[in-house]
Amino acid sequence: MRHGVDVDPGTVLADPVGKHAEVSCYHRQRISCLGEGLRVVARAADRGTQAVDRPAAAGWFNAGQLHPEDTAREDPRQQALVDALVTAAR
Repeated sequence: MRHGVDVDPGTVLADPVGKHAEVSCYHRQRISCLGEGLRVVARAADRGTQAVDRPAAAGWFNAGQLHPEDTAREDPRQQALVDALVTAAR
């Protein structure tokens, strides 16, 4: 299922995808309580959390309920997110 998400500017996720992105997501669960140090950085139209990050983390940290690998071939912003993860993992 594809739907739009709004992404907070200045976050790890915003660098590759921008402030709004169409994403592939199959999840029906929601985050109801954030862990210590996490912040919501992307929301669906219904305000449901789609991604979180941890500003105090050393290096690159992003957790999302989206699948950029599904649409990376057609969407350069989704490919940029996959590339950012690979670069950070190196």
